[in-house]
Amino acid sequence: MSRTLHYLYRRLRHPQGGDGRLRCGVVLFLVLSVPVGGVVASRESAFFVFAASPQPDTERLLQSVDEVLAKVERIRGIPSRRSIARGVKSREEIRRYVTERFQEEYPAERVRTEEQLLKRLGLIPDDMDLFNFQLELLTEQVAGYYDPVTDTFYLADWLPEAMQLPVIAHELTHALQDQEIELSDLLQPDWENDDRTLARAAVFEGEGLITMLVFVMEPMGIGVDDLPDIAALQSAQLPLMEAQFPVLAAAPAFLKASLMFPYVYGSSFMQAYLREHPWTSVGELYRNPPESTEQILHPEKYLGHRDDPTSMGNPIPPPDGPWRCELSTTIGEFTLREMLRRFLETSVAAAATAGWDGDVIALWSQPGGRWAFSLQSVWDEEGDAREFAEAMHRWMEAKHGVSGTETEPGNEFRGRTESVSWKISRSGDRVDVHEWDRPEQ
Repeated sequence: MSRTLHYLYRRLRHPQGGDGRLRCGVVLFLVLSVPVGGVVASRESAFFVFAASPQPDTERLLQSVDEVLAKVERIRGIPSRRSIARGVKSREEIRRYVTERFQEEYPAERVRTEEQLLKRLGLIPDDMDLFNFQLELLTEQVAGYYDPVTDTFYLADWLPEAMQLPVIAHELTHALQDQEIELSDLLQPDWENDDRTLARAAVFEGEGLITMLVFVMEPMGIGVDDLPDIAALQSAQLPLMEAQFPVLAAAPAFLKASLMFPYVYGSSFMQAYLREHPWTSVGELYRNPPESTEQILHPEKYLGHRDDPTSMGNPIPPPDGPWRCELSTTIGEFTLREMLRRFLETSVAAAATAGWDGDVIALWSQPGGRWAFSLQSVWDEEGDAREFAEAMHRWMEAKHGVSGTETEPGNEFRGRTESVSWKISRSGDRVDVHEWDRPEQ
């Protein structure tokens, strides 16, 4: 389930407040791909590498903002409509801001339920304190932010100077986006559809990263059409990033992937969009954004024959009720793929989720500490549904370390351990998955 890190992500971008406006946009270190040493670029590869350098001359950097803004305006082809203030924050000031926002906007009870579901799905360790780990991860990663309430963006005063100009370009892109369309509407959290929220964040951050890359690479004769596939490139750079950021290195694979998705896959989506549309039309993209991570992962499902997801309605509780629903949401192709990857091969997970058309997942509880989860999903074709049902059965077997039974070939699977039972049913293009704690004997 992706709402964990995405909750803070979108709260940093749109915390609740009296004026209801978008309050903050952050840039994370991971989008800068920071190993060691200079800038490496070619038409096949392009990534940032920075060596240690002295503290930047922040006054001089702030004075350079207008020059950077002019370049960003030229890259996007859209002029600024009002002035943008700028400032500098210390590491402690930025850390304090993120910490206060996190504690204010992420209720402890919600953390507990999301933590329970992620553990149930095998996506985080059973002993992980999700709240504190996410806080450490995000405070390690934040490199600056933009506040549209005051039209001000803030740089981190400890970043090497080579990093600062790309950060300025990234944050100015967010400032210009905010002038063009009410981003608070675009990034308004949808608690019943986490997948939609993540997809829209990917558009917002994808353009920010593409603008930043073009800003850096243009002097070398590399434009937007010459950039390599950012998703493949960033995956290759992850080990180098982990060497510099110990909290990121210690994060479970799912949390890393969730944190990176808006930047990495969002930028690949924007590359596809800009191959078919002029940059000046990006406002229309924000006014009519993708509805799912499926459309981000497969841009042709947005840019070609648009394939919007099917709504699933209310979740179906497991057997042995009654159960209380603690949370429910849509998680989408990306999160389902990451979930399957936890216990199955990457190629199997990708193939089994490629025909996604809609889902709803729910966490259920009973007094006495019994827990369960349900997952209802719909697929493009019956064959896609059958492939997902079979993959989910293999996933259950691997997760629990026992063999289950295919009670109806291709249609129903069951399994049990001493403490847990599961059932997977397929009917046409729909698949129902239930896993629940068995009553104590």
